[in-house]
Amino acid sequence: MKETTWLTGKETRKYTSVVVLFSVAFIAFFAVVDWGIQTLLKLFV
Repeated sequence: MKETTWLTGKETRKYTSVVVLFSVAFIAFFAVVDWGIQTLLKLFV
C-alpha cells in the first residue's frame, strides 16, 4: 500500500471555500429559476 498524504490546512480551507461558494451559487441559481417558473405559472393560472 502507498503512504497516504493528507492535504495541508491551507489546501483544506481552499477546497472547502470552493465547495461552499459553488453550493451558494447553485442555490442562488435554482432560487432564481424557481421564482421565474412560479411567476410564469401565475400569469397563466
